Amino acid sequence: ARFALCCWCLVHFGSLALGAEFERNNWVVLVDTSRYFYNYRHVANVLTFYHTIKRLGIPDSQIILMMAEDIACNSRSAQPGMVFRESVQDENLYGEDVEVDYRGDEVSTENFLRLLTGRHPPSTPRNKRLLTDEMSNVLIFITGHSGDEFIKFQDWEELTSNDVADAFQQMHKQRRYRNIFWISDTCQAATLQNQFYTPGILAYGSSGKGQNSYSHHVDSHIGAAVIDRWTYHAMDFFKRITTSSDLTVEHFTSHFKPAMLHAQPELRTDLFQWSPSQTMMTEFFASTGRMRFQSALLVMQASNSSSSSSSSSSSSRSSGAAGDGSCSFDAASSGSCVASPPSAPPADAEEESPWGRVSHLASAVLDVASAKHRPGMAFSQLAGSKRLPHGVLGTDSLDEIVVGSHVPWLVGLLGAAVASASFL
Repeated sequence: ARFALCCWCLVHFGSLALGAEFERNNWVVLVDTSRYFYNYRHVANVLTFYHTIKRLGIPDSQIILMMAEDIACNSRSAQPGMVFRESVQDENLYGEDVEVDYRGDEVSTENFLRLLTGRHPPSTPRNKRLLTDEMSNVLIFITGHSGDEFIKFQDWEELTSNDVADAFQQMHKQRRYRNIFWISDTCQAATLQNQFYTPGILAYGSSGKGQNSYSHHVDSHIGAAVIDRWTYHAMDFFKRITTSSDLTVEHFTSHFKPAMLHAQPELRTDLFQWSPSQTMMTEFFASTGRMRFQSALLVMQASNSSSSSSSSSSSSRSSGAAGDGSCSFDAASSGSCVASPPSAPPADAEEESPWGRVSHLASAVLDVASAKHRPGMAFSQLAGSKRLPHGVLGTDSLDEIVVGSHVPWLVGLLGAAVASASFL
């Protein structure tokens, strides 16, 4: 009976705690499907998204950038090693911080579909893999030349709407995403999303069926159109987004007017569970990471020196805030850390049974699981008066454990306590 109860505790408390531990994580796939110098604007399109994403905190390790990378060092470029989207050329989009993951002939339909479905050869490096999970929000931006329900890859092969739809279905079966935001800036862009049928997908195209996606302006110094019209106006909207922004997808789509684009953008929402007015842009465009701090203060106090010689040498100690078994810093001993003896066990510790200890610990873990990563809360603050009895962990407090950083560790701790109690 005790063994069965032990297993139940591990499964029940573990599921609650791990549910609190897992957070949404954002991944981005940026694809320029064209090549050659006359497609200069498509490079500027994808790099505009790239720099916006990085400014909002998503690291390169969670951005997959696919482009031919044949523009910056092209012999026709008047500015070697640089890519601009404005005639004033005040911002080089192709700087030292751009990490291209798929370049040249690697930008293919096969590699794109392998990226989505995770079906790579074993030798594929980490930077070429989309390491998402069931809590991942995935933003996919694709630009290039397309037609009715297909897009060309480097004037050599075509990717159809059915191909992408089937890849999304595989991702759904493999639990490789939570939500997907598909954005395309191409001619007849909205037709690329026609065949999607998997839940959790929000899709937006810059132009409708039979419509073109036009360039915005030509830079006579470069000798080519430098950015597409839709991406140029999207850039104006992106400048308003911060990591704490409350701008929604509805704000984003309403920013574009058919008169400015000479096309009618289309948003598909039937596969998405939330309305555009309830979906924040930061759900896909910004980092989800946030710092958590311990709320307990570190109390600094001078030690009482027993000898006048140690007093004259300015020996001082700073005791830790934890109290029991704390580490004191001795300034006179070259920064050595001196362990203080732990305090005596509570008076009632001997009276409590092992199962009573497990009950206290289980209740504390439940408090952590229900806290849902409340920033700045320490373990003992959440547990309230349920202080852990001395002898379960060797201490009567867990102030040093911050919510959200050690929850799986607590689950294992609980399991160990339950197992040890079952044999006592």
